[in-house]
Amino acid sequence: MGLIYDAADSNNLKTALTGNLTSALSVLQATENASRRLVEALSGGELSGKGYSAAQLVLTRDIIPQITAARDEIDLIQNDLTKYTYEDGKVNRFGVLKEDELNAQLTATRAQRDLTESLKEMNSALVTAVNAVLPGTAEALGAVNSQLDLVLTQLESDLRDLTDRLDALRGFHQGTTGLFHKTVSKGKGVDMFALKEAKPDPKKDAQYLTELLKGMTPEQRSAYLNSPQFREWASKHWEGAKVAMDAAADSGLIAVKSPEYAHFLTGYWNHKALLKAGIDPATWDLRRGTEANWETIKKVYDYYGRLYLKNPDLQWAGMANMIGPSFAGGFRDLAMLRSILKSGVQPPLIPDNVWAVLKQFSDEELRFYETTLLGMQKEIFLDQARQHEAFLGGGMKEIERLRASGAIDQKTEIAWGQIASGDPAQVSQGNGYLLEREQNEIINDNYDAMRNHAPTGGAMTQLITLIGAASIPGAKTFPEVFSEGNISVKEDRWSLIKEDTLPVYRELLKNQPEKVREIIESDFTNRTEGMRIPNRLPEIVGRLRQGFTGKEKP
Repeated sequence: MGLIYDAADSNNLKTALTGNLTSALSVLQATENASRRLVEALSGGELSGKGYSAAQLVLTRDIIPQITAARDEIDLIQNDLTKYTYEDGKVNRFGVLKEDELNAQLTATRAQRDLTESLKEMNSALVTAVNAVLPGTAEALGAVNSQLDLVLTQLESDLRDLTDRLDALRGFHQGTTGLFHKTVSKGKGVDMFALKEAKPDPKKDAQYLTELLKGMTPEQRSAYLNSPQFREWASKHWEGAKVAMDAAADSGLIAVKSPEYAHFLTGYWNHKALLKAGIDPATWDLRRGTEANWETIKKVYDYYGRLYLKNPDLQWAGMANMIGPSFAGGFRDLAMLRSILKSGVQPPLIPDNVWAVLKQFSDEELRFYETTLLGMQKEIFLDQARQHEAFLGGGMKEIERLRASGAIDQKTEIAWGQIASGDPAQVSQGNGYLLEREQNEIINDNYDAMRNHAPTGGAMTQLITLIGAASIPGAKTFPEVFSEGNISVKEDRWSLIKEDTLPVYRELLKNQPEKVREIIESDFTNRTEGMRIPNRLPEIVGRLRQGFTGKEKP
């Protein structure tokens, strides 16, 4: 988690410290004055006797030096408060600053700037290439670039503001780190940014959860295991919770087939997958769009690639990595499409009939399609990653636990048994079923939601069908295989996969495994750029000329 600064909290801290220091100094001054008067009375003979002599010794040897030391420590705190107030003055005007959010915004804004600059460059290149054939192109593209210049000016201003905020936040952290730590010798310093929890102890955690569950009624156990409190605790003590939950299920303390056990196993194995992928679930927010989530998008496909490279029997993972650039390119093309539509100027190479369809989409509708597509990637990961991690972490025993709990069905368990067999034909068949599950069970409802989204769902899914890319070498796009249809329809989509995409991939695995490894090991972003619309314009225009009907099959 990154740095967080809140001006209101900081103001409260300064006010509280100032008040406490004033009170402490007042009390300390009164105590010091009383002590010195008492010492003077004892030294002057006003008070005499053995008891008073002992009191004088305590005052001069212990109490007054402690008062002096306390005053020195208060002075140190006051000095630190002065330094803190100085550093705070540089950042307070920004209000609330969150480093993770600022970094995400900075990444997204930079990507939008780069995209806008790419559009300008593409327009300039098109002027030279097509102006002789399409008169008026230079004027139209010049108008577009003028608007893009205005967008770039605003984006550069936004980048400067975000950079200023990050610099202020980090400067404040650097300038205040260590303040208040050197004071109050028997106390603890103030850390404005981080509190670290104790390291989990799996053995003690398992014992704690086991004893807790045993002391509950069945109804109480069910309620607790389905509660946010348990999910919060388990998220910080995964290993101990896994031992306890497995033992509870094996002993009958909790039902093996139950939502609470299924949810826990899913959470446990997805936690493993997220750690391996380097993904922070707290930042995987679909609402923030493609560019803000770009690093996570890449990490998902890189994770799949590593699974395959480590174990080539995990063919589904290899295929997911190889086909990922076509989807990721689509994510980014939607952002480009939003920019083009906001300009209101029809690019010369987009035919009138296609432009007429594009103009139907509002920015909010495009955001819906973008978020839905991003959600499909996330749903696939959260379904498949847990299974792969369970298989790698515990073999068929853990896959059987997932099935017994209800987290996966029997067909999926059988598929993993085929993969575990090591027999090439069985391995291929098992991975094929994982692909079928992905397409026909996990994300089919997302495709349906897009197609049925009024009033533009039919047009959008037909557009996706028309311009979709094939990033597996040798595989064909939908219009290259079928003269009509809609890739969002389950039967049409599975027909393409079954008749072309999957057989082509299997042939690559069989005859060119080194090529598969080479592709998966290559840079994902570079592969994605090759699937982008600007890099495939001639291909897409060619499809339009070949007469793909864009109609759904009867």
